[in-house]
Amino acid sequence: MTGSDARRRLSANERTVVDLLLADGPASRVDLAERIGMSRASLNELVARLVASGVVEPVGEVVSTRRGPNAVHFRAVTELALAAGVELMPGTVRVVVADLAGRALADATTFDRHGVVDAVRSVLRDLRVDERALGRVVVGMPGVVGPDGEATYVWGHPDWHPEPVAELARRLGCPVQVENDVNLLALAEGMTGNASDRARYTVLHLAEGVRAATILDGEPLRGARGFAGEIGLAVLPVASRAATGAASDDRGADDRGTDAPLRLQDLLGRSALGRVDERGGADAVARRIAEVTSLIATILDPECVVLGGPVGAAGGTDLARRVRAELASLVPIDLDVRPTGLGADAVVDGAVAIAAARLRDDVYGT
Repeated sequence: MTGSDARRRLSANERTVVDLLLADGPASRVDLAERIGMSRASLNELVARLVASGVVEPVGEVVSTRRGPNAVHFRAVTELALAAGVELMPGTVRVVVADLAGRALADATTFDRHGVVDAVRSVLRDLRVDERALGRVVVGMPGVVGPDGEATYVWGHPDWHPEPVAELARRLGCPVQVENDVNLLALAEGMTGNASDRARYTVLHLAEGVRAATILDGEPLRGARGFAGEIGLAVLPVASRAATGAASDDRGADDRGTDAPLRLQDLLGRSALGRVDERGGADAVARRIAEVTSLIATILDPECVVLGGPVGAAGGTDLARRVRAELASLVPIDLDVRPTGLGADAVVDGAVAIAAARLRDDVYGT
C-alpha cells in the first residue's frame, strides 16, 4: 500500500478512538466506550466501520475480568503509511523511519551531506518496503529556514545549501518539510519534554554557541525572514565583553582584535560544558545564560525557558536553578527556568514526531 492509497476520512469520534489506540495500544470495545463516553452499541458500530476501512483490526481475545465471553481487543493499523525524520548536518545524514504511531522502525546514519534522498531510500530498502509507502518527511538542519520553506543560512557553513524542498518532494514522492533543528527540538520539548504543560515557551540550545526557538501555541516563531531565535548572531557592545567575563581564550578573541564585537554565540565559549559541573564554573556559566535569558524574558515574556543542548543537559536541574536565581537579579520577572526533558536524539526525534503527526492528519483526513 502506498502513502496516497492509505488515505481515509474519519469522523471526530473515529479519530478519537484511533488516537487512543495509537497512544495506549490495543483495547476492547467496552474499554473504548467507557473512555470516550459512548454507548456500547454506538461504539460497536464505530469500530465495525474502522475495521471495514482497514484502519483498525482485531488482535485476539484477552481474558475478561467481567462475566461473559472474553473481550476481543483491537489495534490501530500503523503500517498504512510511513514517516521519516531526517537530521541533516554538513557531512552526515541521519534517517529514522517510523510508522503512523511515530514508533521507529529503522535508524541509519550516512556520511554524505547531499544524500537525503539516497539515505531515505537506503533505509526503506533495508526495511524491504515499497518507497511509495513513504507519506511524509521532515528534515531538521542547523540553519535558517525562510518563509518559502527553503534554507537560507546554515550555521558555520554559509555557502552550503541543501537540495530544494520541491526537488526532495519530487524525488521522494511525498510532502517534505525542511525545518530549523532547534525549532524541532523545541517542538519535541512541548510534545514529550519539559514544556508539555506550556503553550508559549522558549528553548535555549546551549553548546559552544547559543541558539533559541520560541513556540507559540504549537508553532515556532519564525519572523519575517526565518531568523527569529537566531540570537547567537546578535552583537553585544564592545564594552560588554569585560562585563560578561567572556574568556578570550575560548574563542580566539585576540585574533579578532580588541575592537571586534562579541556575539552572543561566543558568550559561553568552548569551556562551558566542562565548567558546568564545577561550583565556581557553574555560577559563571549560569550568569552568562541568565544574561541571554534576560533578553528573551523582556522581549518575548514566555511562560518558561527550557535549557537544552549539551550544556543544558549536563547542568540539569541545578543549572536551571542557578540561572533562575541569577535572572532574578537582572530583570523584575519571575521566569520559570527548566532543564531539558529530552535526550541527545532530540532533533531527529522531533522530526519523526512532526512527520508522523502530519502523516496521521493526511491518512485520517482530519
